[in-house]
Amino acid sequence: MARVLIIYGTTEGHTDEVVSALEEPLRGAGHEVVVKRVEHAPEDLTSFDGLLVGSSIHMGKHNKHVVEWVRQHL
Repeated sequence: MARVLIIYGTTEGHTDEVVSALEEPLRGAGHEVVVKRVEHAPEDLTSFDGLLVGSSIHMGKHNKHVVEWVRQHL
């Protein structure tokens, strides 16, 4: 099965719940899932088969740390 990385940022904690809802079925399907807050995201992504990125939206804007991380890793 696949090795999946979930990177996320949250402002008030709601994104934690979304990540948990995504993580459980992936694990149930036999995938290895690594979950990291954006502040602790690995620099080397080559060992992962898939990547999910989640971000809170506060006052109409995505979490700035997530936006910066995505721009750096395009």
